[in-house]
Amino acid sequence: MSPPTPPAVGAALAALALCLASCQSMVGDGPPSASAALGYTSDFWARGLATNLEGAMQGDISVTVPTADGGSVTLLTWGTMDMSNDVGDAAGVPGNGGRITEVDLGIDYSRNVGDTLLSVGLLNYDYPNTGVASTAEVYAAASWSVFGVEPSVAAYVDFVEAEDVYLNASVARGIELSEDLALNLAASLGWMGAGQTEFNFGRDSSALSDLWLRAGLDWSLDALTTLSLSLNGVRVLDSDVRDDLDAAGLETDGVWVTLGVSFAF
Repeated sequence: MSPPTPPAVGAALAALALCLASCQSMVGDGPPSASAALGYTSDFWARGLATNLEGAMQGDISVTVPTADGGSVTLLTWGTMDMSNDVGDAAGVPGNGGRITEVDLGIDYSRNVGDTLLSVGLLNYDYPNTGVASTAEVYAAASWSVFGVEPSVAAYVDFVEAEDVYLNASVARGIELSEDLALNLAASLGWMGAGQTEFNFGRDSSALSDLWLRAGLDWSLDALTTLSLSLNGVRVLDSDVRDDLDAAGLETDGVWVTLGVSFAF
């Protein structure tokens, strides 16, 4: 049985969704859109923490509604299911083959201000079948496009369990190889306040938590369907956190592949 969603978070998500559906003055003129994705990942890492090194199926669904001020509101859900009862040298809970071990629910508001895309949102993290307590974060992010490169920065503040901040800076570049095929490159660097580091790694100190690299191919089958293949790598940068993970028999570096399909509506 999964731990309950924190009441304040569930109420906020429900209120925001209800307001969006009922307050016509908030809704823009354009039609809503939706997307869904389903994929396999050989490893599952979360902010530098190895969670499952024996394979998982992951999927998401999102619905985006334009707002009257030129922005958009997106309702989203994401989940992961273990493919094996074994998780390898990872922090996940073994014995959950064929079971969902994380479900995220969120709401996001985004709007372009000049050349900058600004986003704010609320995320709830639930961990069924694991015994891990649910938690939630608010976040703010900004991204740009500069000479074909897209840098972005984001801050996530956990206000339930970790009660601290996770900061992430990333850069991405898309390269069109043909009309239907694109190469996507990305890198990100994460930093955690002491509360986040303790919640994720068990060490009560701030830390550079994760350096993440990705190279992926996206193949558009038609206007609605895209196949994706990626190679990913991650490294925990803080030496003290690495020592703690080594002592616990957990991985500190990883390389994995993902394969998935996404649909736009």
